[in-house]
Amino acid sequence: MEIDNRELKKELAFYADSFMSVHKNEDFVIRVYSRNINDTLQRYTISDEIDYNMRNGCPYNFKSRIKDMDILFVMWNADPNQSLAVIPIFKLDSAGVAEEARRYFPKIYKKYGMKDYRNLVIIYEPELIHLTFLRNKLIGKYKMRGMPGDRVPVCVNKKIIYI
Repeated sequence: MEIDNRELKKELAFYADSFMSVHKNEDFVIRVYSRNINDTLQRYTISDEIDYNMRNGCPYNFKSRIKDMDILFVMWNADPNQSLAVIPIFKLDSAGVAEEARRYFPKIYKKYGMKDYRNLVIIYEPELIHLTFLRNKLIGKYKMRGMPGDRVPVCVNKKIIYI
């Protein structure tokens, strides 16, 4: 799928370059957690992930290409009354998880496969990049560690709100 929003495309290209320089010759993916807050506000949270552990609970729903790299999009539902209430719409079965692991994490998969994979002892908690759009115009960019569904400050109509 092609991304229609030019500002989102520009931001993703910038972060793709950044992540590629950080993860030289390592397996990683860029996932974008996408959430419609209402009919005019959208949140895109960008994450670089270095193993396939997250795939079990939350596969991507569609993908696009930026800088010759797949960008994996996850559509999220969230209860606006709960800051961490993020629930994926779809899940993969074990065969699907294995196929995704082979495709996007070939070095890890070759070494551990699916049977012997035991969530490598790696502490990797990069900052997430939360992009907020109002009517397809970027109005907020916020970086922090945490979860894709965390509320972050954004200025809407000259007021700081947490969404």
